[in-house]
Amino acid sequence: SNEQSQMDIAPFRNIINEMYAKDTSRKIKSALRTRKKSGKYISSGAPFGYQKDPADHNHLVIDSNEQSQMDIAPFRNIINEMYAKDTSRKIKSALRTRKKSGKYISSGAPFGYQKDPADHNHLVIDPNTAPVVEYIYSMAEEGLGLHRIAKRLHDEKVLKPCYYKKEMFGRFIDDEKMYDWDSAYISQVLHSPVYAGHIIYEAKPTVSMKSKKRRYIPFEERAIVPNTHEAIIPQDRWENVQRILYSRSSSFMCDKTDYDNIFKGIVRCADCGRTMLVKVEHR
Repeated sequence: SNEQSQMDIAPFRNIINEMYAKDTSRKIKSALRTRKKSGKYISSGAPFGYQKDPADHNHLVIDSNEQSQMDIAPFRNIINEMYAKDTSRKIKSALRTRKKSGKYISSGAPFGYQKDPADHNHLVIDPNTAPVVEYIYSMAEEGLGLHRIAKRLHDEKVLKPCYYKKEMFGRFIDDEKMYDWDSAYISQVLHSPVYAGHIIYEAKPTVSMKSKKRRYIPFEERAIVPNTHEAIIPQDRWENVQRILYSRSSSFMCDKTDYDNIFKGIVRCADCGRTMLVKVEHR
């Protein structure tokens, strides 16, 4: 009978408990609201720059240590920036000195070369890729343009440079495109004095330490250190190719139209997917 009576009053007990909880919550919120209105600080922690008054934890006082830090913050930023500029200047100066002394300090060797196992700042000819570089220069001497050189390399199934770095960049290589040479890269190979045995320094210097943008310097104005390693292409052949490239670029410039091409970068070849250029033939 006692259990039956307990079950009978259980719903009323739940209702009473819920009313008591709501009433208690209402009283707590009202008390907190009253303390806030009276100017009391009731949060557990103090905001930045303040601390709780030891005599009254509901009152805030300025933290003298934080205030001093806030006062010198602008000067600290200026000093840090000056230190960063000075460090950047010293690093650039050290790298420039090493380059002027004939050291090759880039992370990877250019196509056709490999780093000397005895001295990683010295280049030696790579017997696997150097013949490809010599072949590219031979085609340029024959009068072939960049696109025709790329097409011949593709037709003859000559592996492009990134294939030889497959162990490092394997996830970026598509085996179906391992013979698709880029004409821009062929232009770099033909213009680079590295293949004549020289090293370039300050080819694309950064604008400032705060920016990743680089300032472009034309090929003919770039400073070089001569005779730092064995050449794949003799100097006279390299200079002859430069004259051929210059003559071709000059003739191409004459063929440019006087109007702005609105389809530049939009129209692409249906076969290779590369952008197409405008060329005018005068008859």
